[in-house]
Amino acid sequence: MPGRAPLPSIVLCAGALLAALPAQARTLEARIARVRTAVATLEQVRVRLDWPDGANTGALSLQAARVDAPGLGYHFRNLAWQCPLQRAGTGWRCAGDLRAAGGSPFVLAVAFDDARTEAVLQQGGGRLALHRSAR
Repeated sequence: MPGRAPLPSIVLCAGALLAALPAQARTLEARIARVRTAVATLEQVRVRLDWPDGANTGALSLQAARVDAPGLGYHFRNLAWQCPLQRAGTGWRCAGDLRAAGGSPFVLAVAFDDARTEAVLQQGGGRLALHRSAR
């Protein structure tokens, strides 16, 4: 869907697929050629979710060969983000370092459920926040 944040959609699909698997350590991997949103285009995307049996958290990682967000002035190569994915009430939250080739790391934190998506991207004193209602 244009304009919708791709990461929450990917994580929700991963969670639904993992719930359908037998009770054991679970790993889900996805390779996506291109994700386009109103803000950015990601190319050669790889998402991996590891959720050990009986654990309260899983490990989420996302890699993209190229990310272009021209309206924000961001152009990244070899982007990698990893965070511990946790249930947060009726939704999910995840925060971790976001790294790109040749640059200083950012911190990316996301939280989302059926009603909202929130994301904060920080580096040094700079901060970019997204608050979006699903309605």
